[in-house]
Amino acid sequence: NTAAGERELGVRTALQRRGLPAAGLPVVAGDGHVGGGERALRELLTLAPQVTALVCYNDLTAIGAMRAAAALGRRLPRDLSVIGFDDVDLAALVEPPLTTVVQDTPAMGRWAVEQLTQRLADPGGEAQVVRLTPTLCVRASTAPYVTDAPR
Repeated sequence: NTAAGERELGVRTALQRRGLPAAGLPVVAGDGHVGGGERALRELLTLAPQVTALVCYNDLTAIGAMRAAAALGRRLPRDLSVIGFDDVDLAALVEPPLTTVVQDTPAMGRWAVEQLTQRLADPGGEAQVVRLTPTLCVRASTAPYVTDAPR
């Protein structure tokens, strides 16, 4: 999945820019759905039980991870911070509300229609790649990690 690879690269790049180690970052695969997020968190905690933050492929995966965390007695965001991607409507309604990366979907839609129109007018034209800058919607599923807090 190209999107998953690019999102992972973005996380690794952000860690490196902050001087944090990205080489040993544990990664587990989900399926983009709630059940896959639950399974992925359980697998991740088996591989790396000390994990304190989780960046998920999308909001549904994050919501599944949040469910598994609660079932395992992990308190969000005190024990584990969780971030999703897409800002689906449900993200603001779960408890705690999910921090998520927001894409400018109206701009994406406009660009896609423009590209389709151009390709229909000139089928041999060159394909374009455009990267839109997402924003972070901070909600209650994340907090700074506190090393001296009782766990």
